Amino acid sequence: MVRGNSYVVSAAIVDAFQNIFAETKLLFLKNNNLNILNSQSAEQEIKDKFPRIEEVSIEKQWPDKIIVVIKEKEAVEILCKSKNASVSDFSVANFSDCFFIDKNGIAFDRAADTQGFLILKILDNRGVDIGLDKKSLNTEFLNFVRDLKNNFDDYLNYNIKLIVLDHSAQREVSALIDNWRAIFDVSGDAKKQLFVLREVLEKEVKDQKDKLDYIDLRVEGRAYYKLK
Repeated sequence: MVRGNSYVVSAAIVDAFQNIFAETKLLFLKNNNLNILNSQSAEQEIKDKFPRIEEVSIEKQWPDKIIVVIKEKEAVEILCKSKNASVSDFSVANFSDCFFIDKNGIAFDRAADTQGFLILKILDNRGVDIGLDKKSLNTEFLNFVRDLKNNFDDYLNYNIKLIVLDHSAQREVSALIDNWRAIFDVSGDAKKQLFVLREVLEKEVKDQKDKLDYIDLRVEGRAYYKLK
């Protein structure tokens, strides 16, 4: 019996356990000796086989029953590559190789390369390798993006459509907001940059938002903007 799974198919987990214990003849059948079951080793093999599983535990119910309890990973963001790394208009970017990433930034399952997800999408134009079980984004970047995402509504009445890492990016990240971009410094404080962004929009850009191209916040305490 398998509990706790929503995406990983129960039958696939049972089959995996049967393969793991085939050598010991423990095939979830009556009269098998549960004492020969190495739970810790089996749990690790299941996690290795199913990247979507974060935790797994085996409960033995004597004399012949096993319950597998799993906890699946939660998708925090979607990470994609662009089909055209030189694209300048990210609102029409063509995505490829999209993956759900977990709290540690590790890709654990494929995601559709379409718009419309409620989960924040990150477009990586740096040309780095993205794939299952890989961590393509460093911790500093992930922490900044999540801080930006979690505090955005407190400062602005907008939604972040897309986070973009440009191929030439060093310490900056762009956020596609409406039809314009905000460029942030990853090494800086997200809240302070959001405060400056709000001030520029309210006091300088004002009613020209429909003509806005980008606002650059990479210089601490300042902002530079460009109209289309």
